[in-house]
Amino acid sequence: MTLLLRRAAMAALAIACLSLGACDKNLVKVSYQQLGNAQSWNLENKSGGDANGMWHVYMLRGVVNDGENAKPFTFDLSKVALKNGSVVTSAGPMLHGAPFMLPANFKASVAPKAAYTVPYGSGVMFVIKEDGDTDKTAYTTLTYKSASGESVLMVPLDSKATPAFGQIDQSFLNALHSQQNTYENTYQPNGDKN
Repeated sequence: MTLLLRRAAMAALAIACLSLGACDKNLVKVSYQQLGNAQSWNLENKSGGDANGMWHVYMLRGVVNDGENAKPFTFDLSKVALKNGSVVTSAGPMLHGAPFMLPANFKASVAPKAAYTVPYGSGVMFVIKEDGDTDKTAYTTLTYKSASGESVLMVPLDSKATPAFGQIDQSFLNALHSQQNTYENTYQPNGDKN
């Protein structure tokens, strides 16, 4: 079964590569995982909610710039988006001191033939607000708004996982942080399992 899954993943990667025009030997892979969904948050005595929308919580696992013709690349969190165009939010839980969170303006330079992982002890999570979404267990995939000359493929670690649902508060973030550690110990920055 594992061999079939690996072959299916490789076929999906090949199709994505062709559809993106990204097989130009300088493909950058960004691995991530959706950890949770929430319709409300409560941090540092500030709170908010939206019964007609969802905050999706993700973790950044790594950025791998190892293509045959790799060139310097700067990962920019503000270019990460849902397929509907929703981007990383700078309001709500991202603004009010959420622990384990990357800043909304996070950028990381990745040299050719190198990989980037967020340093231990730093935030690795980020939030995208999706208006109109009320599915508490929905798994959402991400895209990257590449600049001219960039070829970026967003690689989910486990697209079959059901995101946790709760209110974004200290307790929920601690639980997601525990999941994050499990993913970091299970997957390499390029999305391959250890």
